[in-house]
Amino acid sequence: MGMLVAIFLLALVACTRPFGAASPPSRCGPPSPIDPRFHVAVAGPLVFYGGLDTTHAIVGDFAPGIPAKVGISALHPITTPLTLEGWDCASGKRLRFWYHPGSPFDSVPVTAAQLAAAGDLTAVLPPDDRGFYPGYILFTHPGNWKVEVRQGDQMLGSVVFDVLDPNDRGSD
Repeated sequence: MGMLVAIFLLALVACTRPFGAASPPSRCGPPSPIDPRFHVAVAGPLVFYGGLDTTHAIVGDFAPGIPAKVGISALHPITTPLTLEGWDCASGKRLRFWYHPGSPFDSVPVTAAQLAAAGDLTAVLPPDDRGFYPGYILFTHPGNWKVEVRQGDQMLGSVVFDVLDPNDRGSD
Protein backbone atom coordinates (compact mmCIF):
# COMPACT_ATOMS: atom_id res chain seq x y z
CA MET A 1 0.00 0.00 0.00
CA GLY A 2 2.87 2.37 0.83
CA MET A 3 4.41 1.82 -2.60
CA LEU A 4 1.06 2.64 -4.28
CA VAL A 5 0.78 5.89 -2.32
CA ALA A 6 4.36 6.81 -3.24
CA ILE A 7 3.69 6.18 -6.95
CA PHE A 8 0.49 8.26 -6.76
CA LEU A 9 2.34 11.15 -5.09
CA LEU A 10 5.14 11.03 -7.68
CA ALA A 11 2.55 11.06 -10.48
CA LEU A 12 0.74 13.96 -8.85
CA VAL A 13 3.94 15.99 -8.52
CA ALA A 14 4.87 15.20 -12.13
CA CYS A 15 1.47 16.43 -13.36
CA THR A 16 1.57 19.78 -11.59
CA ARG A 17 3.49 22.69 -13.05
CA PRO A 18 4.68 25.45 -10.77
CA PHE A 19 4.60 28.94 -12.24
CA GLY A 20 7.94 29.53 -13.92
CA ALA A 21 8.51 25.93 -15.04
CA ALA A 22 8.24 24.75 -18.63
CA SER A 23 5.10 22.84 -19.49
CA PRO A 24 5.19 19.44 -21.14
CA PRO A 25 4.46 19.83 -24.86
CA SER A 26 1.41 17.56 -24.68
CA ARG A 27 -0.42 20.09 -22.53
CA CYS A 28 -0.67 22.80 -25.18
CA GLY A 29 -3.47 21.40 -27.29
CA PRO A 30 -4.44 22.87 -30.66
CA PRO A 31 -4.25 26.58 -31.49
CA SER A 32 -6.87 28.58 -29.61
CA PRO A 33 -10.09 29.55 -31.37
CA ILE A 34 -10.71 33.21 -32.09
CA ASP A 35 -13.31 34.84 -29.88
CA PRO A 36 -16.17 35.75 -32.29
CA ARG A 37 -16.97 38.92 -30.31
CA PHE A 38 -13.54 40.44 -30.92
CA HIS A 39 -12.12 38.46 -33.88
CA VAL A 40 -8.86 37.96 -31.94
CA ALA A 41 -7.47 35.59 -29.31
CA VAL A 42 -8.72 36.05 -25.75
CA ALA A 43 -7.10 34.61 -22.62
CA GLY A 44 -8.90 35.40 -19.38
CA PRO A 45 -9.27 39.19 -19.15
CA LEU A 46 -6.83 39.91 -21.99
CA VAL A 47 -7.25 40.31 -25.74
CA PHE A 48 -4.19 39.65 -27.94
CA TYR A 49 -3.82 41.68 -31.16
CA GLY A 50 -1.30 40.91 -33.84
CA GLY A 51 -2.56 37.78 -35.51
CA LEU A 52 -4.60 37.19 -38.60
CA ASP A 53 -8.40 37.42 -38.66
CA THR A 54 -9.16 33.72 -38.98
CA THR A 55 -10.70 30.84 -37.02
CA HIS A 56 -7.80 30.34 -34.60
CA ALA A 57 -4.94 32.29 -33.02
CA ILE A 58 -2.42 32.76 -35.81
CA VAL A 59 0.72 34.87 -35.88
CA GLY A 60 1.02 35.20 -39.62
CA ASP A 61 3.67 37.88 -39.90
CA PHE A 62 6.43 35.84 -38.25
CA ALA A 63 9.83 36.42 -39.79
CA PRO A 64 13.00 34.81 -38.43
CA GLY A 65 14.94 37.22 -36.22
CA ILE A 66 12.12 39.79 -35.98
CA PRO A 67 10.16 40.22 -32.73
CA ALA A 68 6.40 39.70 -33.29
CA LYS A 69 4.43 42.82 -32.42
CA VAL A 70 1.51 41.65 -30.25
CA GLY A 71 -0.56 44.32 -28.53
CA ILE A 72 -2.63 43.34 -25.51
CA SER A 73 -5.69 45.03 -24.07
CA ALA A 74 -7.77 44.37 -21.02
CA LEU A 75 -11.46 43.54 -21.31
CA HIS A 76 -12.10 45.35 -18.01
CA PRO A 77 -10.00 47.58 -15.72
CA ILE A 78 -7.06 45.71 -14.21
CA THR A 79 -6.49 46.65 -10.58
CA THR A 80 -3.58 44.32 -9.78
CA PRO A 81 -0.68 43.24 -11.97
CA LEU A 82 -1.16 40.39 -14.44
CA THR A 83 1.67 38.12 -15.51
CA LEU A 84 2.31 36.34 -18.79
CA GLU A 85 4.39 33.23 -19.18
CA GLY A 86 4.80 31.01 -22.22
CA TRP A 87 6.61 28.18 -23.92
CA ASP A 88 7.15 26.33 -27.18
CA CYS A 89 4.63 23.48 -27.32
CA ALA A 90 7.03 21.16 -29.17
CA SER A 91 9.99 21.44 -26.81
CA GLY A 92 8.74 23.11 -23.63
CA LYS A 93 11.39 25.82 -24.06
CA ARG A 94 10.42 29.08 -22.40
CA LEU A 95 9.07 32.01 -24.40
CA ARG A 96 10.25 35.56 -23.81
CA PHE A 97 8.30 38.83 -23.86
CA TRP A 98 9.08 42.54 -24.31
CA TYR A 99 6.37 44.75 -22.80
CA HIS A 100 8.56 47.78 -22.15
CA PRO A 101 8.91 51.10 -24.00
CA GLY A 102 10.72 50.87 -27.30
CA SER A 103 12.05 47.83 -29.09
CA PRO A 104 14.17 45.04 -27.64
CA PHE A 105 16.82 45.51 -30.37
CA ASP A 106 18.54 48.46 -32.04
CA SER A 107 18.36 46.70 -35.40
CA VAL A 108 16.84 43.53 -36.84
CA PRO A 109 17.01 40.79 -37.88
CA VAL A 110 18.78 39.15 -34.96
CA THR A 111 19.63 35.51 -34.36
CA ALA A 112 17.23 33.05 -32.74
CA ALA A 113 19.69 32.90 -29.82
CA GLN A 114 19.42 36.68 -29.36
CA LEU A 115 15.60 36.44 -29.39
CA ALA A 116 15.76 33.59 -26.86
CA ALA A 117 17.93 35.67 -24.51
CA ALA A 118 16.20 39.08 -24.72
CA GLY A 119 13.23 40.34 -22.79
CA ASP A 120 11.52 38.67 -19.86
CA LEU A 121 10.56 35.07 -19.11
CA THR A 122 7.61 36.47 -17.15
CA ALA A 123 6.01 39.66 -18.45
CA VAL A 124 4.31 41.79 -15.79
CA LEU A 125 1.43 43.96 -16.97
CA PRO A 126 0.80 46.63 -14.32
CA PRO A 127 -2.61 48.15 -13.60
CA ASP A 128 -3.26 50.76 -16.29
CA ASP A 129 -6.27 53.04 -16.80
CA ARG A 130 -5.90 52.76 -20.58
CA GLY A 131 -5.81 48.96 -20.44
CA PHE A 132 -3.56 48.69 -23.49
CA TYR A 133 -0.10 47.13 -23.47
CA PRO A 134 1.98 47.48 -26.66
CA GLY A 135 4.87 45.07 -26.95
CA TYR A 136 6.47 42.05 -28.52
CA ILE A 137 6.44 38.29 -28.10
CA LEU A 138 9.84 36.89 -29.02
CA PHE A 139 8.97 33.71 -30.94
CA THR A 140 12.17 32.06 -32.13
CA HIS A 141 10.65 29.79 -34.78
CA PRO A 142 7.32 28.68 -36.33
CA GLY A 143 5.07 26.26 -34.46
CA ASN A 144 2.58 26.31 -31.59
CA TRP A 145 3.36 28.46 -28.57
CA LYS A 146 1.28 28.72 -25.38
CA VAL A 147 0.88 31.86 -23.26
CA GLU A 148 -0.72 31.74 -19.80
CA VAL A 149 -2.25 34.73 -18.02
CA ARG A 150 -2.14 34.82 -14.22
CA GLN A 151 -3.08 37.14 -11.42
CA GLY A 152 -0.90 36.16 -8.48
CA ASP A 153 -1.14 32.36 -8.21
CA GLN A 154 -4.51 32.22 -10.00
CA MET A 155 -4.56 31.10 -13.64
CA LEU A 156 -7.00 33.34 -15.56
CA GLY A 157 -6.64 31.85 -19.04
CA SER A 158 -4.31 30.84 -21.80
CA VAL A 159 -3.93 31.03 -25.55
CA VAL A 160 -2.07 28.77 -27.98
CA PHE A 161 -0.69 30.69 -30.96
CA ASP A 162 0.00 29.02 -34.31
CA VAL A 163 3.13 30.84 -35.51
CA LEU A 164 3.21 30.29 -39.26
CA ASP A 165 6.34 29.40 -41.16
CA PRO A 166 6.91 32.23 -43.68
CA ASN A 167 7.90 29.61 -46.28
CA ASP A 168 4.51 27.90 -46.00
CA ARG A 169 2.33 31.01 -46.40
CA GLY A 170 0.08 31.00 -49.40
CA SER A 171 0.39 27.26 -49.96
CA ASP A 172 -3.09 26.45 -48.61
